Amino acid sequence: SVSLPPNFRAEPAFDPGMLANRDETLLPRPMDPRAIKKERGRYFGLISHIDSQLALLIEFIEDRGQLDRTVIFMTAGTGLCLGAHGLLGKQIMYDDAVKVPLIMRGPGIRPGLTSHALVHLMDLMPTMCDVAGVQIPSSVQGRTLTPIMAGRRRAHRSAVFGYYRDLFRMVRTGHHKLIHHLKTG
Repeated sequence: SVSLPPNFRAEPAFDPGMLANRDETLLPRPMDPRAIKKERGRYFGLISHIDSQLALLIEFIEDRGQLDRTVIFMTAGTGLCLGAHGLLGKQIMYDDAVKVPLIMRGPGIRPGLTSHALVHLMDLMPTMCDVAGVQIPSSVQGRTLTPIMAGRRRAHRSAVFGYYRDLFRMVRTGHHKLIHHLKTG
C-alpha cells in the first residue's frame, strides 16, 4: 500500500506563487489523500519501470563483456512533492523537489559507498570527462566527483544553490537550508 508523505497537507501553508502551474492543477484542492496515494503509486510505478530498464541495460553491457569498463550514472533532474507541503509539482525548493538520487557504478567507484556530500548536477559533466580521461574544459563550473566516488574525500562543496524564476532562492549547507520566497520574504 502506498502511504502519504510524512509532511502531507491537503493545502499549502501559503501561496508560493505557482499554484496555477500545470503540475499544481492536476488535482482539485483541498487534495484528497486517496488521490495523492494514487498519484504516488503511479510515480513509484514509473520509478520501478526505470529501474527494470536500467537492469536490462546493465545485463546487455555485461553480456558483451564490457561491464568492468563501463561507468553508469543514474540521476533525476527534479523530484515531485506529490502531496508534501500541500503541493504536487517540482517548482519549489523543498527537498521533495530538489534532493534527487545520484547512483553510480563502475571502475573507480568504491562498491557500497554512500555519500552525503553536497553535489550539483553540473558536477556530472566534469566527472564524466575525468572518468573518460578527457580534459575538463576551463569554462565548466562543475567539479569532478571522482575523489568522492573513490572514497578518498567525504566533502565536495560547502554549499549548493538553487532558484526558480522570480519566486525562490535557496542555499543548502551540510547542516542548514534557507529558502527565500521573493514574493513574501
